[in-house]
Amino acid sequence: MGVPGFYRWLVQRYPLVRRRLNDVSRPKIDNLYIDFNCIIYNALRLASSAYPYTSLLQETCRYLDLLVQCIRPQSVLFIAVDGPAPLAKCAQQRARRFVAARDAVPGGFDTTQISVGTEFMEIMHNFLIQFFEEKTKTDQVWRKPQFIYSSHRSPGEGEHKFFNYIRSQISKGNISPNVTHCVYSPDADLLFLGMQTRQPYFYILREWDGWIGPNENVGNGKLNKLKATDADFELIHLPLVREYFKLDYPEIPDVDRIIDDFAAFSFLIGNDFIPHFPDISISQFETIVATYKASLMRQKRFLIENEKINKKSLQILLNESTKTLTEKNDLYGFIASSNAGSSTYLTMKYPNEYKKNPEKLEKDLAFAILDSFDWVLSYYTQGCQSWTWCFPFFYAPPINIVAKYCTEHVSKFELDRPPYPFEQLLCILPPQSAKNLPAAAQHLMEPTSPLAKYYPRTFEIDLNGHKFEHEGVVLIPLIHVQDVREEFQKVVDQLTEEEVKRNTIIGDILIENGSCRDYDPDKDSISYVPKPPVGVPSLKSAKIQFTYSEENIRVHIFAKSSFAPSIYLHFDQNGYNESIPTKAKDIQYIIDTPILINWPYLRPGLVAQIIDINGNTFPRLPQALTKDKVKNLFDNLIRRYREQYGIDISMSTNIILSVHPLVFSTVNQDRFRFSNQAIYVPFQLTTSIHNAPEFVEKFKYSPPHSPNKEETVIIIDGKFRGRIGKVLSVNNKQVKIQLQPEVSSKLLSQIDTILFEESKEWCDFDTILEKNRISKAQALKLLTSLFVQNEPDANIAFTAVSKGCVLDGYCRLVKSPTNPAFESRKIGKNGKPEKEEKEEKNVLEKNHYEFTNDFIIELGEFLHSSQAGNFLHALQSSINSDPLTSIRANQLFNGSKEEQRNRLAQLLAHLKESICCKYFLIDERIDTISQKSLSRIESLLMEFIKPNEDEGSSLETVIENVDNLLWPGKPREVEQTYEIGSRVINLSNSGTIPFGSCGTVTGIDHQNSLFEVILDNEYPYANTIRKRLETKRGYIAKLDDLYFYL
Repeated sequence: MGVPGFYRWLVQRYPLVRRRLNDVSRPKIDNLYIDFNCIIYNALRLASSAYPYTSLLQETCRYLDLLVQCIRPQSVLFIAVDGPAPLAKCAQQRARRFVAARDAVPGGFDTTQISVGTEFMEIMHNFLIQFFEEKTKTDQVWRKPQFIYSSHRSPGEGEHKFFNYIRSQISKGNISPNVTHCVYSPDADLLFLGMQTRQPYFYILREWDGWIGPNENVGNGKLNKLKATDADFELIHLPLVREYFKLDYPEIPDVDRIIDDFAAFSFLIGNDFIPHFPDISISQFETIVATYKASLMRQKRFLIENEKINKKSLQILLNESTKTLTEKNDLYGFIASSNAGSSTYLTMKYPNEYKKNPEKLEKDLAFAILDSFDWVLSYYTQGCQSWTWCFPFFYAPPINIVAKYCTEHVSKFELDRPPYPFEQLLCILPPQSAKNLPAAAQHLMEPTSPLAKYYPRTFEIDLNGHKFEHEGVVLIPLIHVQDVREEFQKVVDQLTEEEVKRNTIIGDILIENGSCRDYDPDKDSISYVPKPPVGVPSLKSAKIQFTYSEENIRVHIFAKSSFAPSIYLHFDQNGYNESIPTKAKDIQYIIDTPILINWPYLRPGLVAQIIDINGNTFPRLPQALTKDKVKNLFDNLIRRYREQYGIDISMSTNIILSVHPLVFSTVNQDRFRFSNQAIYVPFQLTTSIHNAPEFVEKFKYSPPHSPNKEETVIIIDGKFRGRIGKVLSVNNKQVKIQLQPEVSSKLLSQIDTILFEESKEWCDFDTILEKNRISKAQALKLLTSLFVQNEPDANIAFTAVSKGCVLDGYCRLVKSPTNPAFESRKIGKNGKPEKEEKEEKNVLEKNHYEFTNDFIIELGEFLHSSQAGNFLHALQSSINSDPLTSIRANQLFNGSKEEQRNRLAQLLAHLKESICCKYFLIDERIDTISQKSLSRIESLLMEFIKPNEDEGSSLETVIENVDNLLWPGKPREVEQTYEIGSRVINLSNSGTIPFGSCGTVTGIDHQNSLFEVILDNEYPYANTIRKRLETKRGYIAKLDDLYFYL
């Protein structure tokens, strides 16, 4: 169920509920549930077009493994693929697929294949089974939890499969209240479903920067979307949402009543089963909430009573909403909820029916909507009431019409049965996708078929008052499932054996130790968790006291400030239960001492510096801070806490601490270190570790086991430093090892040569001006972004620099301070980093960026291509516009409007093939080598490293002391130096890259302590480093996952 605007509303109203996954304060997760289908679309963006199926399958499994490795479930892993769905969901799937088929690019991947029962999904299913069997046999992270897999031939949407499982396990007493649950899904409805389970420790895992759709352009101003580490995800902490609800609704003692009501009135905003209401826009969640508070809350009434909708309460809410909604939010220029407006709307949308019998039309529409409310509530809290019910109209009525009939309505549903996979395909596929049906059924989509009326080749989309097509109503005939079943039954006997298998409903599968068997829920038994999880983030953490208010503080979370009010937390005490000190010297005893920081997400941090409001520091700095610097430091910290976290520290911030926070240093999350980078925190939001010992307990780790026979080891010192081998025997501390062959010295020498010549690949900004004979003013817009007016997605710039990001492998920031990492960005007055507040041209004018020779050459070819038209002339003539953000099509091209549109389409197609679209924009603080150098290294590896070379029994054997070895689970003890070009060996003992794999560092993300590595060998589930590699040799690792040996 999509609830547009709810996720944004939630995290802006309750800013602390959202936290990046790489924060070590997060709880350990017992049960992980993965909503699978969205991963396919994500993987589609990174799959190689040369090998679409193989690459897509491998990238999908890489992403799955990443999720599992990041969360590391202790008890249950449940992966659910969308199976045959209720007809109510099929209506939406049908509309999407008709539009996708209409817009399909010849030769591209047919996304309608991502449907239940297709040959592609069966291939995916078999591939997943093999992958799961291998992982549960070889990977400790996959082997530990009970693993349940629900395939595309098991009925139900993915998320409903595992929520049915959760409800079932709770009813059996197999899940205690102490179990921590985590659901991966981008859908906002999961926020409701998680809280409605009544489980106190429930979390939602999402991509940090939002879910990725399949049709989003790769480059030309689009940011990197490769997900490779825990830093790429976030957790929504539903326990904190519950605590915020208690603050927001103090007069309601049972917060679960509020949660149920929130889920119910979200239907007004929109879901996947009914059209949007004409008088409620997707941005009005805040308005509905305010109406709910002013009406039902004031009367101490609830929408949900005994798990059903109280129709009288619903009527009150709808009637009050008609008074609240204003003309500025009306999509049609009139108030649809007024009597006159309702009549006008229904006359527009249902002219014949309204003319014939307006009262019957109103009642039928209202009853259908009320049916949908009852059906959706049951679907999300109890299970599917009917597999064949769906909303039988194109348009929803205005809400005042629904209110009129609330108390007359009683729902009646027939359960029926789930559709078979091929029945669902006939319900959702457009005629262009008939090839995805079994051969015997493809003719059912032809013009002579009895079902032909359901499969139009052309159709209209009614924008329905909206601006964009995806918001409109797709006007294709509503499917009658009984017609489909009757016609399909006539061809069932013609199905092949393989097709019969694809059309067969199957149950869930239990996978353990490399084998599969049917999952029997009646025999399921999950261990009971006796104690609550330790160190769970909470507003009650460390008993730090605060007050709160509801204020519009312009929370700045999604690249722009919110205009809606937030719950604002005010602090005037500290976590030491003492008066707040005002002088740095008064607390000098905490220097070089671990304390707990970042309330409520408490984690250890090592104090490096104390700064008080008067500019005093301890230890003393070589040069005293000026008053302006002190003021800016305190003001920026206060502003950041207000706009990012909804925390008010303005009245109590007398001391700021510079602290090195504890961070994960391995992918396995079993090792921690204090970060090299210090952060500023307010003293009053810290506390002694003695005040909250439970937050320290979870950072303990067990000592490693001794090396076992056949285990891979790495020699870390002496003659064989950096060599890898296999344990043959262990005698006390002496280990006999069979060494693997060494990497060719010639290969390493040639890689060194490429890296030595890397500096020759880069030129400064002035070189672009000279070689392309363009002015600085032209280049400043040309290299950033420039849109065509009335074409919001038409960026015609050759984008290389944008808001702190650079074109991967073709542009780099060369300004660097003395420390290894780039300087942290300061926060400007509007909550954005100061660097982003300045115009991009100011950054370019300082020549802080360099560009590769290949970039400059391709830029010149673009500027002088026939597709570019009058680009440079138009740019020059418009350059005095301030700011210049867009340009008119008639400035670029001569001719009629139609000719201009065609020329613009040709220009965009030309840009789509350029490096600006082929590669991503990445954070400018990432050091990385040029694309040319990376490609040269990859070519060398393909030439020198041959897979599966059998060296036989001639391999050398040596004896080494166990203290001179690393093996899976044993950390390296010494600090290491590193740089681009360092040779490394993978130390991670789980994941898709085997322990002992060798490679070369080609990029360093200093901000997140991540390393980009090109591996010597190709691995099926490696990545391509943001599509920069042709082969799967990419690996992104944390510091302690690597052993640097050269």
